[in-house]
Amino acid sequence: MYEKLIERTRSKYYEDVVLHGLNDEQKEYIKEFFVNFKNREDISFAIPKDVATLACRIFFSLDGLQNNENSINDLKSKYITPIYRIVDDQIKLDDPNYINYCKISDFEKLIPNRKQLNKHEEKYIFKLFGLNK
Repeated sequence: MYEKLIERTRSKYYEDVVLHGLNDEQKEYIKEFFVNFKNREDISFAIPKDVATLACRIFFSLDGLQNNENSINDLKSKYITPIYRIVDDQIKLDDPNYINYCKISDFEKLIPNRKQLNKHEEKYIFKLFGLNK
């Protein structure tokens, strides 16, 4: 994922607009987010890139479930609302002595794996990427 970001940042637009004004520490912060995105397990609610990692990983897990059988409201009531409750119970930002952290797997295990692709989805993906079955 980080390699794709670097590839895209080599364009004039990204150099002039996105990376303009960032110091080396900020660039390293962004790099660490992408490099460790898939492997990060421990999340601190006090660190913005950790919270972003948690949110994105949950989104990717839920995105695979959105299909004809699951509306956005279904996903919200089945998965998002319970996750919010868990997070609300764990975060105590007003208490400086409380360690505000979680494990991503505690949330990801609440979301079932996506079902196998149906024939229509499979055909679409093969066509989209120019693959022959």
